[in-house]
Amino acid sequence: MTHCRIRILSLCAALTVAPILSAQDKPAQGLDALTDDAVMSELARRNMPALLEHAFKVNKITDAQKGAVMASAALTRLEREKDLSLDEQRKLVSDFVKALPSLLPQMRDARSIVADANALIDHGILTDQRLLEYFGPNATLMNRLAPVAAAAQAMFDRAAEAAAAAAVKAESNWPAGKPAWEAADQLKTTAEYTRNILAYTRAIATDPASTDREKQLAAALEYLSQFDTDDNPGRADLKFFIGKLELARGTKAGIDAAKKNFATAIESGDSKNVAQQFDSRLLLVVAELNAKNMSGAQAALEKLVMWSKGASLDKEANVQIGTEALKYRIALLKADLASGGEKEKLASAADDVLDKLQQNRPELRGLILQLMAGRVKADTQVAKLNNLLLQSLLAKAEDETRKPDGEAFDKVAVAKGIEAAREIIKRGDKANQTIIDNCYFVVPFFERKLDKKVPAADGFMTFVERYKKDEKEKERVQTAFNNAIPITSELRKAQSGDAAVTKLIDRVLVAAVNPPFSRMEFAYEYARRLQATGKIDEAIAMYDKVPADSKQKVDSKYFQLVAVHSKLGQLKPAAPARTKLLAQLQSLADEVNASLQNSLSTATGDERLAINTRLAQARLLAGDVALRDQKQPQRAVDLLKDFESAAKGLRDEQSLLSQVLLIRVQAFVQLDKFNEATTELANLAKRDPKGTGQIVYNLLQNLDEKVSAAEAANRTDEVRQLENSRATLTPFLVQWSRGSDVADIKKNAYTYSVYDADTQRRAAELTLDAGKKKTLLEASIKRFTELQSPDALKQFLDLQPPERRAKMRYDPQVKLGLGRAQFALGDYKNARLAFLELFRDKVLGTATQSVPNPGGGVTDKDNATYWEAMYKLIQSNIELNENLPGMKGLLIEQQLIHGDKLGGERWASEFKALLQKLAVPPPPTTGPTG
Repeated sequence: MTHCRIRILSLCAALTVAPILSAQDKPAQGLDALTDDAVMSELARRNMPALLEHAFKVNKITDAQKGAVMASAALTRLEREKDLSLDEQRKLVSDFVKALPSLLPQMRDARSIVADANALIDHGILTDQRLLEYFGPNATLMNRLAPVAAAAQAMFDRAAEAAAAAAVKAESNWPAGKPAWEAADQLKTTAEYTRNILAYTRAIATDPASTDREKQLAAALEYLSQFDTDDNPGRADLKFFIGKLELARGTKAGIDAAKKNFATAIESGDSKNVAQQFDSRLLLVVAELNAKNMSGAQAALEKLVMWSKGASLDKEANVQIGTEALKYRIALLKADLASGGEKEKLASAADDVLDKLQQNRPELRGLILQLMAGRVKADTQVAKLNNLLLQSLLAKAEDETRKPDGEAFDKVAVAKGIEAAREIIKRGDKANQTIIDNCYFVVPFFERKLDKKVPAADGFMTFVERYKKDEKEKERVQTAFNNAIPITSELRKAQSGDAAVTKLIDRVLVAAVNPPFSRMEFAYEYARRLQATGKIDEAIAMYDKVPADSKQKVDSKYFQLVAVHSKLGQLKPAAPARTKLLAQLQSLADEVNASLQNSLSTATGDERLAINTRLAQARLLAGDVALRDQKQPQRAVDLLKDFESAAKGLRDEQSLLSQVLLIRVQAFVQLDKFNEATTELANLAKRDPKGTGQIVYNLLQNLDEKVSAAEAANRTDEVRQLENSRATLTPFLVQWSRGSDVADIKKNAYTYSVYDADTQRRAAELTLDAGKKKTLLEASIKRFTELQSPDALKQFLDLQPPERRAKMRYDPQVKLGLGRAQFALGDYKNARLAFLELFRDKVLGTATQSVPNPGGGVTDKDNATYWEAMYKLIQSNIELNENLPGMKGLLIEQQLIHGDKLGGERWASEFKALLQKLAVPPPPTTGPTG
């Protein structure tokens, strides 16, 4: 079906432009027949850039004038390129309309202006005008159509002015200019006539409440009424356009007048002009709808359908769209006029009409969804809506979200869109899978529009994670990820530490470094996150993926070194992976040291401090591993050479020196360089006596912790090594404290002496060489014996609270240490006496002891010292073969009291052996009585 084009040339035969030229004014042909302006316009239309540029130069055309010509050429694309999509056509139209105010003054050729205006009508007006006529008012259509209609009217106004100027010019050359005058005058009338017809288009695209709308319509009706004469052969066409203008007025009188005019157009119009015949019948239905005359609208629609079939037009797309749209509007009118449950039922029937139409005509889907969204109230429960209404809310939200930042938008509509999308997802209809996929994609955009950053970023990442393997979603996955990154970055700055933000950061980083993105510029940050959360293996591997040219490469190597060291601490000594990790750590240490040393040459202030701190840490880690794991004490010593100078001024200088001393001393011990260890401590003491003492004390505490950890892990060799190192240090501690001038340090000399004696005893017990072990044990016994002298006892008592001094005859720690050393040496007689005295005086406590717990209360814990002393007391008697019945009785008693907890966790196996040696029977069991 061919729709009529709104041109006066086809509307009114009496106004057909047919210039009459005299014989003596024989016209030129082709381009020669045109003015300079027309020539340039035609060259642009014919896509002749070389000739056009030449014409610009010859005529000295300004940039503004060139713009006018090129705008005309853009409209020519609309005419000639038939494969342009509707969106492409609308883009060209929009660009032209925006440029028109500056271009219009440059347009001087009336014919070219009319041609461009007609192109604008064809491609920028007719489609949206029909849709408004079919479906009724729609904000999107009206907002798009209004500026185009205004632009077309302005162009016809300009064409009329140009034609009038041409007529005046021709009149000055009378009578030779008569043909030109007639042609110009007719062109002027054509422009004015078409401009007034466009008042209808402008009106239906304007808010009905606008006063300007009625003024435009009244002026157009007044202008067209002058042609409403019996002798006008195109009167039927005129009646049709007058009817449209009357209909647009919206009043009862206007509607009645419109119906009469449409009836005249139908009865007296050209039956072959099927476009106008169809539109007249369709607008009769619209008129009845506007009057809310349901029966009249229904009857008019039935006539329209019958006529369409009779004219064989019922298969035409626009006919089908128009009739179905009217069916929807009639159904909706029925619903509006109904009440109660019937109202909802009829509204649902109207929705069904639209649903079927949008399925058959996908190009109308957007408009249909807009229409439906406009019917949903703000308080409507989304869960009760059908799928089509949900989709309409979704489409409305998308439209609002597309509005530029800073422009007002409907927040309620966007929020409703989020609700609708979640409801669609919740229903999970497989038939709507494409829509569900789209919901996942658009919801985060809605959240972002509402400035809900966390839900927005979460939504973008959910889409990425859900669809990253879907090839057809490849582009949207990339879009979602690109939107998630800046939001997450912004959140990290504003809400650092927030649990939800932290989770988002992790999700973004995981996605970034993996396919399909594989963006390794995020590898460093992801590796840091992995390391911080204890995922050491993944962190080590991820650091390797940091690009070589990354600014974070040096940092990545440093933290990879730390991660490898941490991993080594998790592995058992015999773990196969240790060998490779040890080599990797030393390689990293060398690389980090070289890189950081190089960085120092250009660093200043805080940068130097940070670099030196990392240098110290790297050397310390590598030295520790070289000593403990790789059994390379000399490398440890070499790595830590001049460490004091490098660490000077660092925030944790004392802590670092304490750790370095520990490594150095143990390294020198392994190298059998005991003097070097002592000398280092002595030299340090000269520079800072008080500080050195604290370092040595911290060092020994550090050793104590390491011994405990090694014992718990049953790493006997490490315990032996640590105890030897401690035994090397404690004499120095005693010597330093005794010679100190600081009272607080000097008074601790006795405590340090006890600590030294027990350290020597522990080291001796772990010595594998029997002869050396005996010598060392005897030396420790000598130390304990000296600590039992009257002078030593006084030093001990001076350290006790006054209330305890009168009760104390000896230092229990000295007595216990002496007994342990004598037992280890095989002096069971003296060992037995020491343990008996401790139990007699009840200084060892009971089998369990109460210790504070994190909850603020106390917890009962095995007293390992109690069980050790008891075991060694009984074992001493067994070795001496004395008082065996007494020892057996003691075991029976303890077994009855403590049951399977005999010996506590640490000494359970030793007591089990004692029970067997002394043939202690199992405790009796008590059965039920009665």
